Amino acid sequence: MKKLFLTVASILFLATTGNVASASELKLENEQKLNYENWVDEQINLATGDEKTELLNSYKQYKELSNEDQEKLVEYLYNPEVQEQMIDALSTVPKNSSRSLQGGDIEVTGDTPSIENAGKAKATTTTNTATYKRGIEVLGVRIFETTIYVKYSYSSGKITGSQSMDAYTSLNFNPLLSSSYSEKTINKSDLLVLASSKVKYSYIYQNIIYSKNGTISIWADVNDHSGGSFVENS
Repeated sequence: MKKLFLTVASILFLATTGNVASASELKLENEQKLNYENWVDEQINLATGDEKTELLNSYKQYKELSNEDQEKLVEYLYNPEVQEQMIDALSTVPKNSSRSLQGGDIEVTGDTPSIENAGKAKATTTTNTATYKRGIEVLGVRIFETTIYVKYSYSSGKITGSQSMDAYTSLNFNPLLSSSYSEKTINKSDLLVLASSKVKYSYIYQNIIYSKNGTISIWADVNDHSGGSFVENS
């Protein structure tokens, strides 16, 4: 009888500790979700212009998810292994294509480059802007986006000037992923203009640091063709 009592007690102990662990995990998940949503609110309040618009669009997408999927999205963002997969894909996915992770929950895209004012008559001086973006979506929510653009002018079948370029993070809905840009350059000939920038993507969480370096580029020619690329640096 005593032996039976011990067995039952052991079972009750295991069941109890299991419930305690589940409650602790649930509390941690709720805290992470609350912290994440507070961070998003702060970023929206601080943002202006296009950045604010992009953040509000992503926040709307996030709020349209079920509570279960909201929790799942936050879990992905606080998972170092998943974040490494996202950074690796962001550094290697070709233009005009995408790469799926985590059974399709995550899509990393190298968007199709675009040219503003494409197709306009070239007899007169025209100013164009070529843009290339790379981004990450989790459960349909755009959480990160890198943009590079080059603004240039052409006339009579020639590129006559390169006016400006920039590379920057146009959307960050991910509190643990950061990016920095350096060595921004722009070059042109009569037929083509090319802009590029060094980029460093970093994920920092507790004692874990993971980063990738590369060069993002955008080019355009007088025939309204354009292309974008990301080349990982060793």
